[in-house]
Amino acid sequence: MRVAGVDRDRDPLEALAASAREQGKADGLLTIQTDLTNDSAAEEIIKATRDRFGRIDVLVNNAGIGPGAIRPDSWQRPLKFHASNPFSIPSPVYARQSAVPSLDQLNSSPTGC
Repeated sequence: MRVAGVDRDRDPLEALAASAREQGKADGLLTIQTDLTNDSAAEEIIKATRDRFGRIDVLVNNAGIGPGAIRPDSWQRPLKFHASNPFSIPSPVYARQSAVPSLDQLNSSPTGC
């Protein structure tokens, strides 16, 4: 299995990479540090994933900000995230559109794999 893990913070990505190394699965992991409030984030994620793995078979949109992300020094971040994030309400459509060539390639292969 090959997985691209995305987070705006480096520490969770490093923990994920360490876990993959411990399990001997580091070759199947791509970590991408980016802030989804950036307009180009979705395209950068899709490009990096395609460049590393050649295609995208499954896309899971699971971006969000919970109460734990609201801190005195960054209380405006959730407001900005939901106001400008391409992964917010229209995000599944936007990310899917960016990944369509890889997903369609999978669907047109003789084995479906």
